[in-house]
Amino acid sequence: MDLPIGIPISNNTMKTLRKKLKNSNDLNGLERLLYAEDQKQSLPESITFTTKGYERGMMISISNNKTHYEEIIKRYKDQYLTLLYCLTGENRHTKYDVKSSTGIPDQETLIRLIHRKIPIMVCGIHDYRQQETLYGGSLQGWEYQHQHLFVYGIHHHLDSSGKKEEMIQKLFNPRYTNNKKRVKDAVRITEVGTGQHSYTDPITATNLHEYLTNPMPNTLIHYISHNRHKPEVQYPLKTIYLSPNKNAI
Repeated sequence: MDLPIGIPISNNTMKTLRKKLKNSNDLNGLERLLYAEDQKQSLPESITFTTKGYERGMMISISNNKTHYEEIIKRYKDQYLTLLYCLTGENRHTKYDVKSSTGIPDQETLIRLIHRKIPIMVCGIHDYRQQETLYGGSLQGWEYQHQHLFVYGIHHHLDSSGKKEEMIQKLFNPRYTNNKKRVKDAVRITEVGTGQHSYTDPITATNLHEYLTNPMPNTLIHYISHNRHKPEVQYPLKTIYLSPNKNAI
């Protein structure tokens, strides 16, 4: 039954509508009146987030052993090149091909990198808690620092086998932990924006710049960018990426 828009519905018409709804076995009786059978529309019962693994990013946490800020930042480009090797199996680039920016690059640069599927690595540094105990009981003083990396765009270069993630852990540990041998859990990899964090870190290519430059509470980038164990000292974020003028990785 087609009803002209803007015309008041009479009492007889309303009785007819109620009768059809009452006699219908279809719970969406009103939908049957408003749409043809082949035009039915329905809403999902709940909103779900379907993303490819690591589509919102990867977090790499490194428990550096007796390492200071100045030593950590010197290794950023090396870490990035190691990451590219884990993803491609090739050593195609050198440090001269890798850019390092204090803070977050402008949106245009990020878009160019995303378009070329070049991983973007945002690096943060934290102090250890006073008298933090790690590595089977060895004492880590508050004067030392450790690092967290947020890598966006890495999902383009991963597969379902998990072997590349394993290689990242093996090559980063102990190479970038300042240990003589591999120590369990000294390098930890976490997928960003899953579980309860689906709502706090809904990162996409279009909102990445806003997410990184305006860290909201309870987000991963807020955690990385704030040195909570020694708040009077805040280390600037660094962004490491392959020059967008280079060929894709």
